Amino acid sequence: MVDIQVDVKLSAIWQMTSTVITSGRTALVVDPGYFPGELDGIVRMIPKGAAVEALVFTHSHWDHVVGHAWFPGVPVYASPVLAGSVAEGGDLAARGLRKAWQFDSEWYVERPGGYSWPQDLRGSTTAGGSTPAISTSRHFSSPATPLTAWPSGPKTGCSRETTCHLAKSLSWTTWRTIAAP
Repeated sequence: MVDIQVDVKLSAIWQMTSTVITSGRTALVVDPGYFPGELDGIVRMIPKGAAVEALVFTHSHWDHVVGHAWFPGVPVYASPVLAGSVAEGGDLAARGLRKAWQFDSEWYVERPGGYSWPQDLRGSTTAGGSTPAISTSRHFSSPATPLTAWPSGPKTGCSRETTCHLAKSLSWTTWRTIAAP
Protein backbone atom coordinates (compact mmCIF):
# COMPACT_ATOMS: atom_id res chain seq x y z
CA MET A 1 0.00 0.00 0.00
CA VAL A 2 1.25 3.46 -0.88
CA ASP A 3 1.50 6.03 1.90
CA ILE A 4 -0.85 8.96 1.53
CA GLN A 5 -0.46 12.06 3.65
CA VAL A 6 -3.53 14.24 4.20
CA ASP A 7 -3.18 17.80 5.49
CA VAL A 8 -6.25 19.95 6.11
CA LYS A 9 -6.13 23.74 6.42
CA LEU A 10 -9.06 25.42 8.12
CA SER A 11 -9.77 28.88 6.72
CA ALA A 12 -10.60 31.85 8.87
CA ILE A 13 -13.83 32.11 6.90
CA TRP A 14 -16.92 29.94 7.39
CA GLN A 15 -15.06 26.84 8.57
CA MET A 16 -14.05 26.23 4.95
CA THR A 17 -11.31 23.62 4.53
CA SER A 18 -8.63 23.13 1.92
CA THR A 19 -6.89 19.78 1.70
CA VAL A 20 -3.49 18.73 0.39
CA ILE A 21 -3.18 15.02 -0.37
CA THR A 22 0.37 13.87 -1.00
CA SER A 23 1.97 10.59 -1.94
CA GLY A 24 5.64 10.56 -2.76
CA ARG A 25 6.30 13.37 -5.19
CA THR A 26 2.68 13.82 -6.24
CA ALA A 27 0.13 16.13 -4.63
CA LEU A 28 -3.56 16.94 -5.10
CA VAL A 29 -5.19 20.07 -3.67
CA VAL A 30 -8.91 20.09 -2.88
CA ASP A 31 -10.78 23.42 -2.61
CA PRO A 32 -7.90 25.92 -2.61
CA GLY A 33 -9.19 28.85 -0.59
CA TYR A 34 -9.57 31.52 0.49
CA PHE A 35 -7.47 34.41 1.74
CA PRO A 36 -4.16 35.10 -0.02
CA GLY A 37 -2.15 34.42 3.16
CA GLU A 38 -3.97 31.12 3.62
CA LEU A 39 -3.25 30.17 0.02
CA ASP A 40 0.44 30.92 0.59
CA GLY A 41 0.20 28.55 3.57
CA ILE A 42 -1.39 25.84 1.42
CA VAL A 43 1.49 26.12 -1.04
CA ARG A 44 3.91 25.71 1.89
CA MET A 45 2.06 22.54 2.97
CA ILE A 46 3.23 20.78 -0.19
CA PRO A 47 6.39 18.84 0.64
CA LYS A 48 9.63 19.84 -1.07
CA GLY A 49 10.05 17.81 -4.23
CA ALA A 50 6.32 17.13 -4.63
CA ALA A 51 4.42 18.54 -7.59
CA VAL A 52 0.74 19.45 -7.57
CA GLU A 53 -0.74 17.39 -10.39
CA ALA A 54 -4.38 18.43 -9.96
CA LEU A 55 -6.82 20.66 -8.13
CA VAL A 56 -10.36 19.57 -7.28
CA PHE A 57 -13.32 21.87 -6.67
CA THR A 58 -15.91 20.01 -4.60
CA HIS A 59 -18.51 22.59 -5.60
CA SER A 60 -18.84 26.01 -7.21
CA HIS A 61 -18.96 28.29 -4.17
CA TRP A 62 -16.55 31.17 -4.62
CA ASP A 63 -14.63 30.54 -1.40
CA HIS A 64 -13.72 27.04 -2.66
CA VAL A 65 -12.53 27.98 -6.15
CA VAL A 66 -10.88 31.39 -6.22
CA GLY A 67 -7.48 30.13 -5.00
CA HIS A 68 -6.63 28.22 -8.16
CA ALA A 69 -4.37 31.07 -9.32
CA TRP A 70 -1.79 29.95 -6.72
CA PHE A 71 -1.32 26.81 -8.83
CA PRO A 72 -0.76 28.05 -12.40
CA GLY A 73 -0.89 25.46 -15.17
CA VAL A 74 -2.35 22.74 -12.94
CA PRO A 75 -5.46 20.99 -14.32
CA VAL A 76 -8.61 21.55 -12.28
CA TYR A 77 -11.40 18.98 -11.87
CA ALA A 78 -14.98 19.98 -11.12
CA SER A 79 -18.48 18.71 -11.72
CA PRO A 80 -19.63 18.61 -15.34
CA VAL A 81 -22.26 21.24 -14.46
CA LEU A 82 -19.66 23.73 -13.24
CA ALA A 83 -17.26 23.00 -16.10
CA GLY A 84 -20.11 23.49 -18.58
CA SER A 85 -21.17 26.78 -17.01
CA VAL A 86 -17.61 28.07 -17.18
CA ALA A 87 -17.26 26.99 -20.83
CA GLU A 88 -20.57 28.63 -21.77
CA GLY A 89 -20.15 31.75 -19.63
CA GLY A 90 -23.23 30.66 -17.69
CA ASP A 91 -24.86 32.17 -14.63
CA LEU A 92 -23.36 29.67 -12.16
CA ALA A 93 -19.83 30.59 -13.23
CA ALA A 94 -20.51 34.34 -13.42
CA ARG A 95 -22.21 34.38 -10.02
CA GLY A 96 -19.23 32.66 -8.37
CA LEU A 97 -16.71 35.21 -9.58
CA ARG A 98 -19.03 38.10 -8.85
CA LYS A 99 -19.53 36.98 -5.24
CA ALA A 100 -15.77 36.60 -4.72
CA TRP A 101 -15.17 40.10 -6.07
CA GLN A 102 -17.97 41.56 -3.93
CA PHE A 103 -16.66 39.95 -0.75
CA ASP A 104 -13.07 41.01 -1.44
CA SER A 105 -14.18 44.55 -2.27
CA GLU A 106 -16.22 44.86 0.92
CA TRP A 107 -13.44 43.53 3.16
CA TYR A 108 -10.44 45.04 1.30
CA VAL A 109 -8.96 41.70 0.32
CA GLU A 110 -6.31 42.09 -2.36
CA ARG A 111 -6.35 39.17 -4.78
CA PRO A 112 -3.16 39.10 -6.89
CA GLY A 113 -4.57 36.36 -9.16
CA GLY A 114 -7.68 38.35 -10.03
CA TYR A 115 -11.08 36.85 -10.72
CA SER A 116 -11.19 34.27 -13.48
CA TRP A 117 -11.83 30.59 -13.90
CA PRO A 118 -8.91 28.23 -14.58
CA GLN A 119 -8.05 27.71 -18.22
CA ASP A 120 -7.77 23.94 -17.76
CA LEU A 121 -11.09 23.18 -16.01
CA ARG A 122 -12.22 19.62 -16.61
CA GLY A 123 -15.69 18.26 -15.95
CA SER A 124 -14.93 15.07 -14.10
CA THR A 125 -17.14 11.98 -14.39
CA THR A 126 -16.86 8.37 -13.33
CA ALA A 127 -15.28 5.81 -15.63
CA GLY A 128 -18.62 5.15 -17.33
CA GLY A 129 -19.11 8.85 -17.93
CA SER A 130 -22.61 9.07 -16.52
CA THR A 131 -22.08 9.98 -12.87
CA PRO A 132 -20.30 13.14 -11.79
CA ALA A 133 -17.07 12.22 -10.06
CA ILE A 134 -17.69 15.13 -7.75
CA SER A 135 -21.35 15.63 -7.13
CA THR A 136 -21.55 18.12 -4.32
CA SER A 137 -23.23 21.42 -5.05
CA ARG A 138 -23.29 23.10 -1.66
CA HIS A 139 -21.96 23.13 1.85
CA PHE A 140 -23.32 20.40 4.06
CA SER A 141 -25.04 20.99 7.37
CA SER A 142 -25.64 17.38 8.32
CA PRO A 143 -22.98 14.75 8.93
CA ALA A 144 -25.34 12.26 7.32
CA THR A 145 -25.42 14.00 3.92
CA PRO A 146 -23.72 11.71 1.37
CA LEU A 147 -20.89 12.78 -0.88
CA THR A 148 -20.25 10.77 -4.03
CA ALA A 149 -16.55 10.64 -4.75
CA TRP A 150 -14.45 9.42 -7.67
CA PRO A 151 -14.85 6.19 -9.64
CA SER A 152 -15.48 3.32 -7.23
CA GLY A 153 -14.97 5.88 -4.50
CA PRO A 154 -16.60 6.03 -1.11
CA LYS A 155 -19.73 7.62 0.17
CA THR A 156 -18.91 9.35 3.38
CA GLY A 157 -20.64 11.64 5.84
CA CYS A 158 -19.89 15.28 5.28
CA SER A 159 -18.75 17.81 7.79
CA ARG A 160 -16.28 20.64 7.79
CA GLU A 161 -13.66 17.89 7.47
CA THR A 162 -15.33 16.30 4.44
CA THR A 163 -12.26 16.37 2.26
CA CYS A 164 -10.17 14.85 5.03
CA HIS A 165 -12.57 11.93 5.44
CA LEU A 166 -12.79 11.54 1.68
CA ALA A 167 -9.04 11.62 1.21
CA LYS A 168 -8.39 9.07 3.93
CA SER A 169 -10.76 6.61 2.29
CA LEU A 170 -9.41 6.92 -1.25
CA SER A 171 -7.25 4.11 -2.56
CA TRP A 172 -4.04 5.09 -4.34
CA THR A 173 -5.45 3.77 -7.63
CA THR A 174 -8.60 5.87 -7.31
CA TRP A 175 -6.66 8.97 -6.29
CA ARG A 176 -4.21 8.52 -9.16
CA THR A 177 -7.12 8.36 -11.62
CA ILE A 178 -8.01 11.96 -10.83
CA ALA A 179 -4.49 13.22 -11.47
CA ALA A 180 -4.32 11.53 -14.89
CA PRO A 181 -5.17 13.63 -17.96
